Amino acid sequence: MRLIGALAGFLALISAPAAAHEFLIYFPAGRMDLPDRYRRVISDAACWTSQGTAPRLVVVADADPGGEAAVAQRLSAHRADAVAQALVAAGVAREAITTEPRGGSRPAVHSSGGRPEPLNRRAVILASFEPGSMGARRSCPHVGNEFIKVAPREREG
Repeated sequence: MRLIGALAGFLALISAPAAAHEFLIYFPAGRMDLPDRYRRVISDAACWTSQGTAPRLVVVADADPGGEAAVAQRLSAHRADAVAQALVAAGVAREAITTEPRGGSRPAVHSSGGRPEPLNRRAVILASFEPGSMGARRSCPHVGNEFIKVAPREREG
């Protein structure tokens, strides 16, 4: 019985990512192009993923939940693609990136009356490595153990 428990624990360990990190990017209302001030977040994510030999990145993009669902879905798809393209330009292999546009279906912040909320216009880069794949350590000056966040500048009323 102990052997089965140990084997189950080992299998859980090797199936879990060895390392994971989250990077956040916020977009202005109605915009899908990557704001220049988030270029450092992209380079930090690319640097961090270069430390492993089998990186996986999922770009989850959101939009404000108010308005037409189809419009929000398209906007979040364009945001996810913009982030993925920037990651590729920074040296991340395209096949390591998956995009998940969610439209306005899962807002970060629920606002009263469906008002626009800057924190809902975001893309989250979820980066992880396969177990045991950490390659040569490289210094990434802006990446520590904390989440990388650059808050949106404006709050819309």
